[in-house]
Amino acid sequence: MRFRLGMMAIVATAALVAAAAGIASATTAATTRWRFSYTSRTAMTAFYGITALSAHDAWAVGSYAPEGGPGARPIVERWNGRSWSAVTLPKRYRTNAQLTAIAASSPTNVWVFGFSRDSNGLNPQTFALRWNGSWSARGDWHTSNVVNSATVLNSGNVWIFGTDWTLHYNGTAWTTRKLSFSIAQASAINRNDIWAVGASNSDLSPVLARLHNGRWQLQYIPVTSSNTTRAALLGVLARSDTNIWVVGATSASSGFHPLALHLLNGKWTFHTPSGIQALSSVAPDGAGGLWATTASSQFDGSRLEHYSGGHWHAVVLPTVTGKATSVTTLARAPRSTTVFAAGIVLWGGLPETEATILKYQS
Repeated sequence: MRFRLGMMAIVATAALVAAAAGIASATTAATTRWRFSYTSRTAMTAFYGITALSAHDAWAVGSYAPEGGPGARPIVERWNGRSWSAVTLPKRYRTNAQLTAIAASSPTNVWVFGFSRDSNGLNPQTFALRWNGSWSARGDWHTSNVVNSATVLNSGNVWIFGTDWTLHYNGTAWTTRKLSFSIAQASAINRNDIWAVGASNSDLSPVLARLHNGRWQLQYIPVTSSNTTRAALLGVLARSDTNIWVVGATSASSGFHPLALHLLNGKWTFHTPSGIQALSSVAPDGAGGLWATTASSQFDGSRLEHYSGGHWHAVVLPTVTGKATSVTTLARAPRSTTVFAAGIVLWGGLPETEATILKYQS
């Protein structure tokens, strides 16, 4: 999987050298409210996307991907308010396939995205599937481009963002939008107002863009890239057109540093936590604050950051004895304080992982 965002390499490097001391110093006030909700019994599994339609209806997608060859299988789990259960995809997508993103606008309009290869690991193909009580194919592309994130407004208004493309579905057909930048993540206020972060195609400089009145346009953001300092914008949350959060990372001679920017009523301010090297995803907490994921080390796991009362607070995640927990994606159930976090549990020195979902409720 090749990422066009230049800072992805920086964040990956930061993850490998993240200090366990920073994680150990995190506060534990909210730790007890995070609980394991699901953990796969199969090794070499991971979740890459999660969405919540309510506190009683959530979906997570990921993959079983054995090392050293074909045999990858997609994973789809659905929450009914009490437990998670596996959802079976159409036969064509059950083997030699992996899922990379999920988005939904209602319980009968859930979209999953992934890619497949033949039994020899060749002929890559990206696909889109829609659930409305049963599965139907909504797109197949013979390409190595991967869908990293998606925004679903309704059954006839879907955006997907990948390594080298931005596509829009109008209910009948997909249209490629030729942009001067690639998009890593987007946040929709409504169908006519979507905010996104990514990188310029020409020099990989950080980009904040807005879709308004049918056009994507670049927006000012007080982050620059130079030979001595580079920045990556990795996550965005648009609460309204005057209340936008952007998170990511910077790299300079002094090392890697997290980045958190808040646009409120036309004014940008920095609200950056300490003790970590990157923020990669952000979601509301349902009480006026935010949850954000952090870059993790290969074996030490990660922590979450909670923004409330004008300050960031580090939160250590629950763990299984002998293992670490790392989450990369978040979803809040609308009109609630229930938040789901998806990722993996892992243990030091071994490549095996197990897909896991955590649930928070105040």
